[in-house]
Amino acid sequence: PQFAVFSPFIDHERNPVRLKMAENSLFALLLRKHWWVSLAVAVAIALLARLVVPPAYSGYAFSFSSPFLIISGIAAWRQRHTPSSSRIEATVEAVAAMNWRDFYALMEQAYRNEGYTVTRENGAADFKLIKSGRVYLVSCKRCKSATHGVEPLIELEALRAAQDVHEAVYVALGELGDKAMRFATTKKITVAHGPEIARLLRTVKLGPVPKTSK
Repeated sequence: PQFAVFSPFIDHERNPVRLKMAENSLFALLLRKHWWVSLAVAVAIALLARLVVPPAYSGYAFSFSSPFLIISGIAAWRQRHTPSSSRIEATVEAVAAMNWRDFYALMEQAYRNEGYTVTRENGAADFKLIKSGRVYLVSCKRCKSATHGVEPLIELEALRAAQDVHEAVYVALGELGDKAMRFATTKKITVAHGPEIARLLRTVKLGPVPKTSK
């Protein structure tokens, strides 16, 4: 899934003014890596250029590496709220142990902390979010389901279309089935798994994970 500037969940692919980099280009691949990967590439290119470029033109060594420095900066900015693997694991465990009411309240508060106006919904969506003139529908009631079929995604997309809402988000701890994932991809429904849930819930306090008796 892709993530938006405004929220760790939301994809802005439908925004017509957004410029999109080719998915498999070198810079696009580096943006999906840790920021220090691009920095290491930039340093390596600069050192290599210093070796092969005559001293009179040594200033060009920096120009060769500057695009990778820019990519490193962009990646670092995008990843500034990326949770660690331990944080993701702890969040998933905490969410799995919560009852629906507590999880619902945490999600609502987390979105408010991100600057969204939040309205509770009934049916295919649990929340309607508004921020910067854009409207989103979020479904999270099936988050802890062991399996995720295509039916709830069809219902969510139908509601999004009926209300002419910009984006739809489906929250799930588990993986979606192949048919459900294909439908989400085709309809550009953002699917939020453990890393995205952990990123959103970083602004709220999670209770301790209950100990299981042996």
